[in-house]
This record gives sequence, C-alpha cells and structure tokens, in this order.
Amino acid sequence: MGAWQDRFQPPTADMLLSELPDGLKPALRVAIRDLGGRPKAVWVDSWNWTLHLQTPQGPVYFIPDPSGPRLAVRLPRHRFERMHEALKADRASKSVLLSASGVGDTVWTEWAVDDPETLAAVAGALKNAESV
Repeated sequence: MGAWQDRFQPPTADMLLSELPDGLKPALRVAIRDLGGRPKAVWVDSWNWTLHLQTPQGPVYFIPDPSGPRLAVRLPRHRFERMHEALKADRASKSVLLSASGVGDTVWTEWAVDDPETLAAVAGALKNAESV
C-alpha cells in the first residue's frame, strides 16, 4: 500500500511526491510554485491522501495516484469554460478532462495529469483562467 492510500498514517507532501514517476515530480513542484499554493496533505475519502493547495484561483487538489495522477479544481463556471477552451485550442496539449460536475455557478473538475507537459498545460490554463 502506498503512502497515499493509508488513511491512518498521515504522509508529508514529500512522501506523496516520492511515489510519483520521477519525470512528473519537477513539473509538479513548478505547478505548485506557479499556482502560489503551499501543499498540505489532506484525506479526501474518494481520492485518499491528496495535496491540497489554497491558491488565488481557489482550492486545488493534486491526487497522487501513481497509476493515474489527477488535478481536481473547483472553479466558477466562467473560469472553467475559459480554461477548458484554452486547453482545447492548445493543439500541443494532451490534457484530458476526466469529469466536470456543475452545481449552480460552480464546477468541480478533475484532469488527468500523468506527464510533465500535460501537468504544465493544465496548471498554466488554470492560472490564466484567473484573469477572467
């Protein structure tokens, strides 16, 4: 069982990062820095241990599942639409929107970020969506 799965042994952010593919770690550190958050390990039942960042864009959760890392974000609908359109227009981006659930003017999204380029594209689009 990985550190991200053991509910009764709270991991540090570094422990969660250590289980990710080596190529993804530097990109995640850059994304965390660029989004302006300070990662904190939190337990979320449906995701297990995650890295929570309270950013100017709102709460961001990095789900460090070694078999499929994901970024979950709660956004106002207009910011989600801007972010989604930017990623669709970026032909170099291989971003994959796994889910988007709207309630009123808020959309919870979950993006697959299993390689450095995709993580950078999603984090960049999220940061740029803030300016709307």
